[in-house]
Amino acid sequence: MQVRAYRSLQDIRISNPEYSPWIDLIELTFEECDKPEWSQVEIFPNIGSRDPAPYIHGANISLRQQLLQDWAHKLLTKGLGESESINKMIESNLPELTTAAISQDMANAEAICSQYGLDEKSMEVMLPLLVTPLLRSISIKAASYAAIDAGERRYCPICGAWPLLLEYRGLDRSRYLRCGRCAFGWEISWSMCPFCGNRDHRSLESISTQVNSLRKVETCSQCKSYIKAITTLDALHPDELLAEDLASVELDLIALSNGFQRPSGLGFQPITLVTLKGSKKGLWPWIKT
Repeated sequence: MQVRAYRSLQDIRISNPEYSPWIDLIELTFEECDKPEWSQVEIFPNIGSRDPAPYIHGANISLRQQLLQDWAHKLLTKGLGESESINKMIESNLPELTTAAISQDMANAEAICSQYGLDEKSMEVMLPLLVTPLLRSISIKAASYAAIDAGERRYCPICGAWPLLLEYRGLDRSRYLRCGRCAFGWEISWSMCPFCGNRDHRSLESISTQVNSLRKVETCSQCKSYIKAITTLDALHPDELLAEDLASVELDLIALSNGFQRPSGLGFQPITLVTLKGSKKGLWPWIKT
């Protein structure tokens, strides 16, 4: 885990103890992302799927079954506790659950979870973390392609998610959007809403706080959306994105109190095929046979 992100999460844990269960899951996810095995994920993109679709739309994503199964078991038991229902779902429906998590198809994900009596609201929180190591790996592999194809894209060119944060980078304060799922960053022009494309400066505003001059929230009166912005010399490390988002909750409260919202769902809902390879059912140490 990146050091600055770890320290930030510990500061948040001390100041807001109620966040500890969520921070536990985030830290577990960051540790998983550091495993070199995720670099072995293979993606076979759909050549016919072009702009404006994100890179993974129509792609076949292939990875080792044991890698994904072990991670799913670790994450879900951390969040829900050890149970035979989790084991059975992982053994029988993990590809479908992963595909639903990638596309944020919550109806399908909830249907799968309900088969095993798992709490749907808790699963809704954990599913984005389930695919974080996978999507980060793909983002690294496809970064050069996506950087060329990004243009003025408002959703992530890799995975289709709405941007989590806006960075003002370097001395020239170039504007970069950052994805909270795969951590990809892409440049966007000044005076433009990252969600609806509005360029009318009269309806684009920013609100700062006295607590931290490097952070502010930018709002759009046309689509009533907001995005949190941070000034930084270099791109934030992928681990810092969720940590920064959690550390700047006061900006969310300011935006919400003024009638602005973060867009829900994804900017583009990708359709993918997840295939698992290399293991046999029933041989994982945490499954009772």
